[in-house]
This record gives sequence, C-alpha cells and structure tokens, in this order.
Amino acid sequence: MMRRMSRTKEELLNMVDRMPAFPASVHRIIKLTSDVNCQARDLVRVIDTDPVLTMRILRVANSAYFGLQMNIVSVQHAVVYIGLNSVKHLALATAAIGSLPKISTDGFNADDFLRHSLTVGVLTRRFRKRMGIGGQKEGDEFVAGLLHDIGKVLFAHFEPEALNAAARQGKTDGIPVYLAERRLLGVDHAEMGSMLAEHWGFPDNLCQAIREHHEPIESDDAPPLRDCVYLANYLAERRAAQAEAAELAGPDAPAPLIDWPPPVAFTLRHFNLGFEELIAQFHGLEEELERVQALG
Repeated sequence: MMRRMSRTKEELLNMVDRMPAFPASVHRIIKLTSDVNCQARDLVRVIDTDPVLTMRILRVANSAYFGLQMNIVSVQHAVVYIGLNSVKHLALATAAIGSLPKISTDGFNADDFLRHSLTVGVLTRRFRKRMGIGGQKEGDEFVAGLLHDIGKVLFAHFEPEALNAAARQGKTDGIPVYLAERRLLGVDHAEMGSMLAEHWGFPDNLCQAIREHHEPIESDDAPPLRDCVYLANYLAERRAAQAEAAELAGPDAPAPLIDWPPPVAFTLRHFNLGFEELIAQFHGLEEELERVQALG
C-alpha cells in the first residue's frame, strides 16, 4: 500500500512560488505584464536584454507553426505580427520549458515531455482553426498546448519520488497517472499547472484549459480553448499509445487495434462532426508534427 502524501494548499502554493531556473528577465516580464497599462515597447526592451530568450521567441515565431509569409527578425517585429500577449506567453512558456530537469526518471522523461507538449500545441491549433477561429490568438493556442502539462515540471522539481510512485501505480492499477497523482498528493499535475498559470497572470481561458485537459467539466460557458486542448491531448495520447503498441508488435505485424475510450462528447459541440471525421480533415498533419519537433 502506497503511503498518501497529500499536500496542503500552502505547500502547493509554495511550490508555485519556488518554480526555479527563471532568468531575471522573465521575472521582470511577469512583473511588467501584471500591469494592465504595460506598453509593448517596455516588454520588448526587457526581452531584448536576454539573447537566449530572444532567440527562442524568434525561433518559435519563424516556425512552420505560425505559417507567416515573412521572416521575423526582432522581438518588436514579433509583437506586430503575433501580438503582445502571444509574445509574453511565449516568453514564459519557453522559459518554463527551459527549466526542465535534466535527469529523466521513471515518472518524468524530459524529451518525451517536450515531444508531447509540442504535439499538443500543434493539434490545439488544428482544432481551433477547424472552429473557424484564428488570427492573433494563435500564439495563445500554441502556448496552451505547450504548457498544458507544466504541472509535471513542478512535480519533477519538488516531488520527484511521488511522481515516480504515481507512474508505477498507474501501470500497476491500470489507471491514468493523473489519478494516481491525486491518490498520492491530493492534487494532480493539471491542477498544479493551472495554479502556476494563474500565478503568472495568464488569462482565465488558458488557466481553465490547463486545469481541465484531462477531465473537462460540461458547461455552456466553457471556453473553446479548453475543448481544443482537451481534444489535442486526447489525440496525442492515443497516437502515442498506438505507436507504442505497434513497436511492441514488431515491424512485420499488422497495425494493432488498441482499446481507447472515445473523447467526451460535449467537447465536440463546436464542430458538428464526429471525432474520426474531424481528424480525417487534418490534411498534412504528419508533416506538420515532424516539422514542429525541431523546436525541441
């Protein structure tokens, strides 16, 4: 029997406050953008002082993900074409991903984490565009996908033994890891990630998308971004399970069928299509996923 290690609210908030490895420039960005009167020139000035952060933002802005027809050569240029909020969120997201623990464990593999996060970012954009919603909010979609599992980074830093135990218990009991996290810690990585996003001052719809990416709550007021992140994570996990089953079966075996429950029906209400019909319309998806992996 695994000992329960539930954490108090204060202990959980302390984890959020102690999120490590952020350079001084990112702390200044958090402070600066918490002011509703934040000016774009002030944000650009802060980012420009950090060449690593600048490089990461320009790399993402120029990726196939955004599909811009011009080359983004400066942070100011990025603000113009993908928006102030998107640049802010990309700064925080790339800094958070940069803080990944370097040592992989049973419960956390940094390379797998980054591949999954990038995949969910691409898929979130696909679902959102299929709703007919795009434009300057697309950066937020990518960040929502990139950060949906950021609570795992907190656990990897501060609760690595519990994260390892949750991974083992998930396999032993045949339950999702996030349920095992709740048993051991009283909270899962989705809730922790949402707390971190709120701490950073992210908008409510993005925080909700992170919090409910495993178990969406049915509501007429639920933001479309929540449903897109949930469906993107669902599809990414199903694809990974299918690939793992195929690898175990061997190269000469027929593609195995996996027993995977359907997505929550109400998250498809925006599309007027069944899930399989919907993803069949994602033309060129494999090529896009291959390109975005280069961002890691």
